[in-house]
Parts: sequence; C-alpha cells; structure tokens
Amino acid sequence: MAMRAYSEDLRKRIVGAVVGGKHPNDVAELFKVSPASVWRFVKQQREQGQLCASLPPGRPRRLTAAHEAVLIEQLTAQPDASLAELGKRLATATSQQVSVMTVWRTVKRLGWTRKKDPSSK
Repeated sequence: MAMRAYSEDLRKRIVGAVVGGKHPNDVAELFKVSPASVWRFVKQQREQGQLCASLPPGRPRRLTAAHEAVLIEQLTAQPDASLAELGKRLATATSQQVSVMTVWRTVKRLGWTRKKDPSSK
C-alpha cells in the first residue's frame, strides 16, 4: 500500500518550526515524521518557494473511470467471459485497445474474481 503525501499544512508547520529556531531532529520527533522529511521540506521551501506535494511516480492508467464502468457492465452481463474477450469488447465499445494484462489488473483492482462457471466449458 502506497503512503500518502503529507499535507501542505503539516509541511508549513514543520518548516515554520525549523525557521523558528528548533532543531530539525526535534521537529521530526514533535511532528512524528522522519528527519529526512524535515530536511527535504526545508530545502524545497528554500529552493522552490512552495511546499506542495509532487505528483506520484509512474504513468497514468490506460483505462479511465469511464472505461472501468464499461468493463463492469461487461462483467455483470457476462461474468464467464475470458480476459481476451473482455478486452475485445472493451475496444469495440470504447475504441481503447488494451492488453489482456491491463484488463486483468483492472478486473483485480475492481475486486472481481475470475472464477469460471464449470458448466460454461
């Protein structure tokens, strides 16, 4: 599970405490953050003049919320469809072509299980 960024308000209070004369290690203990975070926030304020969090690393998902809604409709209508079939139907419905692995990751993230009905073979 990924950690969430510290709020901008907390970052300002941390930098304010250091600027106010407290030692960064004491500030880290006071606010329950690592000393490295305190140093990083002070450096960011000094160099950039702001304390907002940066975007998380990685590229954006290929399937948007609208694509996921279409995928959920397809899963509900035909829960025994293979991942390849779901990907083809998704491409037909949304013009978004994705790999079987992308479909699998999305289905897994949405909390759907991929158990097939034994009578559908």
